[in-house]
This record gives sequence, C-alpha cells and structure tokens, in this order.
Amino acid sequence: VQVFANHKTVKKVRCIETNEIFDSQIEACKKYNISPAMMCHALKATNHTAGKDANGTRLHWEHI
Repeated sequence: VQVFANHKTVKKVRCIETNEIFDSQIEACKKYNISPAMMCHALKATNHTAGKDANGTRLHWEHI
C-alpha cells in the first residue's frame, strides 16, 4: 500500500478474469478505458463488473 502526501492510500487491484495486477485503480481504468466511478462500484459489489476485454468479456475486480 502506498501513501501519498495528502494521506490517501493506493491499493492494488486484480482483474479476476485476466489475473492482471495493477498498482492502482487508476492504472486499471486507463488500460481498460473504465471510469473511476464504475471501477469503484465494481470493487464494492461482488457481482458487478467494470470494463470489457478485447473479446467482450466483462471484467470483475478485487482489491489485493
């Protein structure tokens, strides 16, 4: 977990379908063109998705 000057922590996230690990939600959002609000929603709810891969598979996310 990283801590920045403004005391916000950055947690790693993992895409369950691809098993990719990102250092932050923002990195994952940029790669998959996901809005940060949708990513946040998907991380809070176990059955919600955010983004799709190249094949159109919906992506599930978790904090690690």
